[in-house]
Amino acid sequence: MKAIVCLGNDNERVISAFTGKVESIVESASMEDAVKAAYYLAGDGETVMLSPACASFDLFESFEDRGRQFKEAVRAL
Repeated sequence: MKAIVCLGNDNERVISAFTGKVESIVESASMEDAVKAAYYLAGDGETVMLSPACASFDLFESFEDRGRQFKEAVRAL
């Protein structure tokens, strides 16, 4: 794993667990910012994956809303 882009309010556990194990850890405030960060961190031919570590009711109405926002942010690149 090359990088982790955290999204949401409670990222301390993820950051703590992966510090020193991945090249980059970035915190973002919105899905749009997260997708842009992942886009710039990924090299040619590399894959970016949306992999929620927990529920994110602070940012999204449902998992469907989270997926929709991800797809919209990718399409907007």
